[in-house]
Amino acid sequence: EVTFDVRAEDIAVSETPTSIHKTNPAVVTLRTFLGPQERIVLDFGGEQVLVDRPAQLSFHPIQVGQKLYIDFDSRRSRISCRN
Repeated sequence: EVTFDVRAEDIAVSETPTSIHKTNPAVVTLRTFLGPQERIVLDFGGEQVLVDRPAQLSFHPIQVGQKLYIDFDSRRSRISCRN
C-alpha cells in the first residue's frame, strides 16, 4: 500500500489538463468560503481530494458539478509505503 501526501494549499486547479493530471477530470462536489480562503472538494471516481486556496484567486467562480484538473509541485509532496 502506498500513501501519497500533498498539502491542500499546495494543490492548484485548472479547467484544462495539466502536466500532473492529463486525463479524466475530477468533479467539484463542494465549494465553501472560509474567510480569506475557499475550500474545494473534488471527486475522482469515489476518491476525494481537498483543495484550499486563497479566495482572491476566484476570478472565475468554481461551480459544484464543474470538471477540473489538479496540479501541484511534486517536490512538496511525500510518498510512504506500508509493509
